[in-house]
Amino acid sequence: MLSFGPECIEIDAYPGATLVPRVTHLWVRWVLANIIGFAAGGAIAGTMARELGQPQYGVVTSTLDAVLIATRTAGVALAVWGAAIGTAQWLVIRGELRNAGWWMPATSAGWALAGVVAGILSGLMGGAVTGSGRDVGVWGFVVAAAVGILAVGFLPVTFQWMIMRRQVHRARRWLLSAGGAFLVAACIAAVVVRWGMVNVIGWIRPEDFPSAKAWFAFGTAVGTLYGALTAAVLGRMLRGSSRGSSGLET
Repeated sequence: MLSFGPECIEIDAYPGATLVPRVTHLWVRWVLANIIGFAAGGAIAGTMARELGQPQYGVVTSTLDAVLIATRTAGVALAVWGAAIGTAQWLVIRGELRNAGWWMPATSAGWALAGVVAGILSGLMGGAVTGSGRDVGVWGFVVAAAVGILAVGFLPVTFQWMIMRRQVHRARRWLLSAGGAFLVAACIAAVVVRWGMVNVIGWIRPEDFPSAKAWFAFGTAVGTLYGALTAAVLGRMLRGSSRGSSGLET
């Protein structure tokens, strides 16, 4: 017999029933939410980034103009991407945390701020690849991209930590675990999409970056890995949370 309760599923098919903790369902829902949020958000953001930035490719040579255009493009596109991710994640954690309604705005703001950082650096250093702004060589683009990924990895989770810090014991674990998970997921996804889907499969062309197709593929890969890597940590943190307490160790 299966009986569904708020904390677990009880299976009475044999003596000594097995209890499947609620955290198992949280894990599944969290992974699925991240796949959907990252993938859908990536498709929308990729479309916006292409529409906003593509007309300037190879045309804008002024560093200041390139910075302004790249900042606007990345800031807006990543804000939308972050909103999609934050909304999907909020649907999972809304019953677990007080003030969970701030999760989506906080996530979107973190992604937007990371987009501003990435846009500024792209305009200042990324011209060798982007075709817009100052050209300081390929390594300039690599540095700009690396710092941008670091910003996307740690700024959104910092804003999320601000929501968790008074409700979850040792909430600072989220900063390192979620931020590090994103970096690992992004690096693996970049190899899978940029090399595997471009050079091996041929489903995506080099000129498709950015686009809905390219960012959808990247988002799907990142969302799958990020969700799987962070689900267990989130489950343990929420399991030990206390909604009514304040002043928890952060």
